[in-house]
Amino acid sequence: MQRVLKKIFLIDEKTENTLKFWVLLGPFFLLLSIILAPFELAVLATAALFLSYRFKFKGLFLSLIALTAFSLYTQVNLVENHLWNLGLEASIALSLIITAFGLDEIKNFISHKRENPQDLLNLQQQINENQKAFENTEKNYQVNINQLTNDLDTKAENLKLTYLENENLKKDLTENTQRKDYLLNELDQKVKETEDLQVKLDELYEKISFLKDEEFLLEKNKTSLKEIEELKNLSATLSQEKEKFVSELSEKDRKIQELEKNIQKVSQNLNSKENEKILLELNEKKQKIINLENKLTDLEKNKPNIDELHKKLKDTQIELKTLKQTKNHTPLTSENITDKELLKEYDNKNRELSKLNSLYVQLKDQFNEKQRVLHKTRQDLFHAQENFTALKKELNDDFKDLSDNEKSLMKDLDKTESELKVYKQENQNLQDLIGELLEKSSSKNEEKIFEEKEEIPEPEVTDQKELF
Repeated sequence: MQRVLKKIFLIDEKTENTLKFWVLLGPFFLLLSIILAPFELAVLATAALFLSYRFKFKGLFLSLIALTAFSLYTQVNLVENHLWNLGLEASIALSLIITAFGLDEIKNFISHKRENPQDLLNLQQQINENQKAFENTEKNYQVNINQLTNDLDTKAENLKLTYLENENLKKDLTENTQRKDYLLNELDQKVKETEDLQVKLDELYEKISFLKDEEFLLEKNKTSLKEIEELKNLSATLSQEKEKFVSELSEKDRKIQELEKNIQKVSQNLNSKENEKILLELNEKKQKIINLENKLTDLEKNKPNIDELHKKLKDTQIELKTLKQTKNHTPLTSENITDKELLKEYDNKNRELSKLNSLYVQLKDQFNEKQRVLHKTRQDLFHAQENFTALKKELNDDFKDLSDNEKSLMKDLDKTESELKVYKQENQNLQDLIGELLEKSSSKNEEKIFEEKEEIPEPEVTDQKELF
């Protein structure tokens, strides 16, 4: 019924239309009741409708009183159709109530609308904005739907492609599994072959070890034979040397006899004084030679003590300076030294200085000689290295067909050679540094010795002879 009325009156789903619906619903029911009611009741209903429209709830109250009074009157006077009339009167009363309440609601709505027109405008604007936003969102949704449909199409194509690729991969996988089975069978065969080869190799190793033992025994026999031959040769050489030694002894005995005869002759001739003087001079010279040889041996023994001698030299220089300062800077000579102890000390210091100078000269000559030998050895080593590199190239050309183990051994040899070169270079650098330091120290010592010689006067010739 509500839908029918809405279609008749073109009522929308808004608030005003709902109010209009409820306002018109009461008069509609009232009209239907009036059509069915008798004339007196119809007149009373129209009057009640006018009163409720004009006076609202007061008119409704009056119309309801009049309707109840009329219903009582009719119910008393009527002979039949009591319920029919009572139903019509009740429907008229209800329609009047609905009409009164609807009119009151319309009045309140209109007053509220008049009081708050700005709210209605704001609501209208908000509705319009919402409508526009809805349209924009609808457009965006449409665009998004189009994009999603495109994405779905592309994804469907990609799915088709992936499906095809999956099929191809499945085919490849089946082929690979078949190939894997084939390769596994081949691998099993190879493993069996390798096991057989390992067994054969073990047998060969056993044979090789047996052959090596035989070779070792053969080599031992060969070495023992060589040693026997060497011993035979040594015995032969010893016998020859023995014969030579015996012959030399016989010759020496003969010479000794001749010398004894000559000595007897010379002793007979050396009876004069001149011969005695000559013998004395010869004995003195022999004694001097022995003393010089002893000095040379002492010098050779004192070579490791060069540092101590240098320290002694410095100490003597310091002591000489202190002696000079004590004597009020007077020149020290053997003539103007009156104290015997000082004179002895002075002579000892001069002797030590002369010894140190001679030692320094000898060591310098030895160092120069060693430098020459070292330079020569360097040249020889350089030539040897060149020959070694040439031989190494030839060996590399010859050993191209070597195994991996032999190649690794060759690499290790090259590595050790390179390390040896590095060590040689470091040794060379250290030798150069030592040479430079020795040269610097020697130059400083020479300067100090020359300064001391200039400061200290030389002793007399008699003193030098005493020193020797």
